[in-house]
Amino acid sequence: MGCILLYNTLLVNDLWRRGKSNPCPNIVVNEGGFDSAVKSFFDIELTIREELISLIERYDYIYYPQFADIFLEFIQVSLSYNIRTSILEDSKRISQGKAVAVFFHEYLDKYGNEFYQNYLSGTEGGGNIMHPYAFLCDLMKKERTIIISYQNEIDKLFGKT
Repeated sequence: MGCILLYNTLLVNDLWRRGKSNPCPNIVVNEGGFDSAVKSFFDIELTIREELISLIERYDYIYYPQFADIFLEFIQVSLSYNIRTSILEDSKRISQGKAVAVFFHEYLDKYGNEFYQNYLSGTEGGGNIMHPYAFLCDLMKKERTIIISYQNEIDKLFGKT
């Protein structure tokens, strides 16, 4: 949950600071519900991607190409991870008598660090049903890094660094 809340704080609040009305009017992070938090993340992430595509299409970044580079990097990362449907559909499935999302949440609580380390080292085989969740973690980490680089560029513009 912390990654989703951090993601929300980093970029959605920045969109509000830039004068946007609520860019994600349907954001609901329910700490008791794994599905709604993940769905909210995907809604936010899609809204941000669409906004950045729109900015790239509408403006010329001759005088500050770093913004275009950052926006394009975010868009590329967002499009390269096609896990939205896989994870959201899991909430509708049942495994071992419980919703798959609940099963995954319990599994990740117990074995998440070990699984993720094996995934990073390449010892976790392909086709594992847990891979979309590892990809989600990667997506969030990469997008967080991109958002921080965006914030750093904003800080440079206003002499905060």
